[in-house]
Amino acid sequence: MYKSAKQGWYKLLNQDKLILPTLESQSVMKSFKVQDERYLINQGITLYIATHNKTGKKYFGKTQRFFNEEELQRKYHGSGSYWKKHLKKHGDDVTMKIFKVCSLNENDKDYVKPIALKFSEENDIVNSKEWANLIVENGLDGNSKGELHPMFGKNHSKETKIKIGEVNKGKYFSEETRLKLSISIKNAIKLNGGRFGENNPMFGKKHSEETKEKIRLKSSNKKQETKQNMRNSAKNKPQTSEETKLKISKANLGKKRDEETKKKMGELQKNKPRVECPHCKKIGAQNNMTRWHFNNCKDVK
Repeated sequence: MYKSAKQGWYKLLNQDKLILPTLESQSVMKSFKVQDERYLINQGITLYIATHNKTGKKYFGKTQRFFNEEELQRKYHGSGSYWKKHLKKHGDDVTMKIFKVCSLNENDKDYVKPIALKFSEENDIVNSKEWANLIVENGLDGNSKGELHPMFGKNHSKETKIKIGEVNKGKYFSEETRLKLSISIKNAIKLNGGRFGENNPMFGKKHSEETKEKIRLKSSNKKQETKQNMRNSAKNKPQTSEETKLKISKANLGKKRDEETKKKMGELQKNKPRVECPHCKKIGAQNNMTRWHFNNCKDVK
């Protein structure tokens, strides 16, 4: 069976999808790569199995860059996040084996996916401790969305969640990255007219009583936790020694505020709200009045 392609004519060998150039394609031989005396188009998918020789851990993946085991062994050992962390910890001593090589044409994508998914499910590569895969390998790109995503309609097992947790443990965004994220989000909000009115995700909706209760409890727990942390911090704070107090006293001895500073402090005090004590009827700044008057007033019997 012959098909036409931009690189020339090629022949499909049974169901292997490996391609032999015909006589008509000799002028485009440079577009093909050699593997076991066979030829395949330079746009293809290689499904491979990587095995760590020390730990026995395996990884099932795909690449569109390498098409023979020798080249794969020398230049590529997989790209999964958990797998790469495993290699970093235990060394790069890996054996690469090609599972399947497929040509990448519009009509062949439906052929690649079932093969990859079947292997993934049969070997339970996501849940099995023998494998380092975090998601099911579908043989296509890693950015599939919606129903095309290999995890669509599925949930991660506890073992997989532990794997993901180990990968992300100790990772923190740098200040530079945080600033970039902040600017990006702010710009996106501005472009959408801000989160006001119809642009707000809660526009026209109301929280249920159950949700309100959850928010209230969460906020209350946070406040209690903050108060407790402040109490613990105050308890654990070391007391200032007499020697340190003496040093502070000597450092401040003879220091006087200049007229400009005094003027600023006076203006600041004038702008503070003034209250009247209900017992002695004295009027003063709120902070001092709260401390010495009201419930602490001398006129309270």
